[in-house]
Amino acid sequence: MSDETIAAQRATDPTSAVSEWDADFRPNLSTYLDDVLIETAVEYGRPLELPPKPVGYYKAFVDASGGGAHGDACTIAIAHKEDELFFVDLVRGTPGPFDRMW
Repeated sequence: MSDETIAAQRATDPTSAVSEWDADFRPNLSTYLDDVLIETAVEYGRPLELPPKPVGYYKAFVDASGGGAHGDACTIAIAHKEDELFFVDLVRGTPGPFDRMW
C-alpha cells in the first residue's frame, strides 16, 4: 500500500487508520467482552478439535497474514450453531513471516 493511500485513509477515518495501520486496538472494541465472560465460555476439558456433526451448516473465519517481515500469523476457525449455542470446532494458525503465496 502506498504512503499516499495510507495518508488518505488516515485523513478520512483517523480512528480506523490507527487500528489498521498502527496495530493499536480500539478501546471501545477491545473491552467488548471482558476476560471473565470469555473464561466462562471456554470449556477446557474438551478436545481441541471437534468432529463434524450433521447440524445445519458450518462457517469458516479467516484472519490472513499481512505477510512481510512482521511475523503476522495466518489463522482459521471453523464453527457451528447448535441449540442456540455457538461452538468453535477448530482453530489453527501458522506463524509468519511468509515468503511465498499458497
